[in-house]
Parts: sequence; structure tokens; C-alpha cells
Amino acid sequence: MKLLEKMQDTRTLYSVSDLRKDAGYKDPVSCIRPKKRYIKELFTLDMELIPKWAKLNFAVLPIGDNFTMSAEDAAECAKMIDCKTIVGVHFDTFGFIKIDHEKAKKTFSDMGAELHLLKIGDSISF
Repeated sequence: MKLLEKMQDTRTLYSVSDLRKDAGYKDPVSCIRPKKRYIKELFTLDMELIPKWAKLNFAVLPIGDNFTMSAEDAAECAKMIDCKTIVGVHFDTFGFIKIDHEKAKKTFSDMGAELHLLKIGDSISF
């Protein structure tokens, strides 16, 4: 059974480990990044419905890479939800999720979106 079929199967309980192996992880514990050919299947397809129902002024997306989306994956998500202003969260709080801020912002910029990476305690208004 393919990964997407397993994710949509509501009758069977699959372990996260099984889903991670199907997604292309070499080792479900130590290897964090799935093979790129599976990346769209890992996103909830509901995200593609968002721009059909609403125009988002901004979106808050987790961008830490190891336990959340990478900047590249989050930029793809922003494209799927058709949102040009993104506030990144869940990054730089500990060693495993430190990101290169300039590289992340460039990734979004290359896709026609703007990424805001706030420091703890900062605020933003739109």
C-alpha cells in the first residue's frame, strides 16, 4: 500500500515509523528528510483547497526542518495555499532546528513570497 493510501486509510492504525519508512526515510529515528518525490504526498491535500475558499493575507508556518517543514517545503506549502506573506515559527529554538535565515528568505523570495522570521518577543502587524 502506498504512503498516501495509508494516510487516507481511516480503518487501520499505522505507526508513525511505518509511514516514515514508506516516505523514504532510511532510518525512522535518525533520518529526518524524506525523498523529494514523496514531499507533496506528505502535505495534507486539504491545503490545496484553502485558496478556493479564502484569500489569506498571511500564514504562520513551522520552518525548523527537522521536526517541521524545511524552508523549501514551507515555500511549497505557501504556493499551495496561495499566500505571499509568511510568518515562520518553530525555528532556532534549539540546535536541531536552527536555520539559515537569509537562505530561507531567499527560498521564499524566489517563489514570489515574503518570509518574516521574528525574534522571540517581537511582533508584526499587517
